[in-house]
Amino acid sequence: MKPNKLAITVSDFAYLALSLSISLRLVLGNRILDNFYSYTLEGGNPLLKIHPGTWLLLISVGLFGFARGYGRLLYDLRSKIKPIGIAFLSTCALMAYTFILWGSSGAAYLVDTYLFSILCLMLAAHLNREKCVKLFKLIATIVTINSIIAIFEYITKTHVVPNPVTGSGFFRANALMAHPLNNALVTLPVALAVLISPLKRKWRYGMNAIVFLGIVAFATRASLLMYIAAVLFIIWSYSFTARLSNSTRALYIISTPILIIFLSLAFYFAVFLTDFGTGISSRTSVDDSALARTDAISFFTSLNIGRYFLGAGPSGFTDLISESSAVSVIENFWIQHIVIYGIPMFLILMYGYTSLIKWIATNSSIQFKIVIFSFIVAASTNNSLSIKTSALAVFLLIIYLLRRMEQKYEL
Repeated sequence: MKPNKLAITVSDFAYLALSLSISLRLVLGNRILDNFYSYTLEGGNPLLKIHPGTWLLLISVGLFGFARGYGRLLYDLRSKIKPIGIAFLSTCALMAYTFILWGSSGAAYLVDTYLFSILCLMLAAHLNREKCVKLFKLIATIVTINSIIAIFEYITKTHVVPNPVTGSGFFRANALMAHPLNNALVTLPVALAVLISPLKRKWRYGMNAIVFLGIVAFATRASLLMYIAAVLFIIWSYSFTARLSNSTRALYIISTPILIIFLSLAFYFAVFLTDFGTGISSRTSVDDSALARTDAISFFTSLNIGRYFLGAGPSGFTDLISESSAVSVIENFWIQHIVIYGIPMFLILMYGYTSLIKWIATNSSIQFKIVIFSFIVAASTNNSLSIKTSALAVFLLIIYLLRRMEQKYEL
């Protein structure tokens, strides 16, 4: 009997679904969708509150489970990829808790930011190594193109996707995701993952050179600082961990600090002595944006724990801000999660995702751990993970794919 030419393997289907959905999430930023319908704005059809890329993935996972067998998929989540299953359960528990107490308010955010991330890993676990490499390159390519758009915007002082939220006294690129903080948080882990990946050297260095300029164009101080610090620590760590002769290792240990000094001087020149770095250099002092971070801590410490132990809910959180905060936006997603969902649900969610990241990073290199640490620190400086974003999905997916590429076997 001749094989069916239309047959598709599990890996092929997972790759097709992931590549299309993650591309839509990266290319169709929140502001782009808001220009067509009420995606993040008030009102509108509830079904349109979920991103098209997320809808595509939800349908794909449904079809995947039907074709493979839901029982077999559940078995995988209980045994082969148990950490993904734990994170999935913690996400579903939070969604159920939110829906029971506060209705559908905020449900679309949890679907787009958290459920989407876990479903991506569910399908990624069924990719073969070849498809892992292809998906890794696809994400890196889109992020690089996004950075090129940011550089173009910064040079021409025009926005491809205007966003009134970023309008201020200095210019910041919006690129496709239409918000500097979100752009930088997506870009950071991808660039660092590419830097330590087994891809060709010219690909890795070329991509990171473009991304560096892109992050400067986004004018996000925390992400830029974490990116530079991570790159320098990665370079230094290779002096000790690479397979080298004693003489070569000594040469690297001595020469690396010289390279770091050179790169630091180049960064200083680019930011403080050229027009390109105005968005950063004009904000080296403590400004309203920096004070908003400290105000978030003051707001949290001023609250009685009884007011949020079991969660204040989205509307209750807004009321607490108007009562107790000097700013209208709490620039810290940790605080937002604790106050909105309560301490028990926050701990459940953190357990699920901490177990997942620990599983992915098991027996990984120091460079790999630097990538994870950099993302967590950068994410902690703003509220990007408290809104609809693909940053968490991209971070989890890129580090998972990198581990698969490194290990050459199933996790």
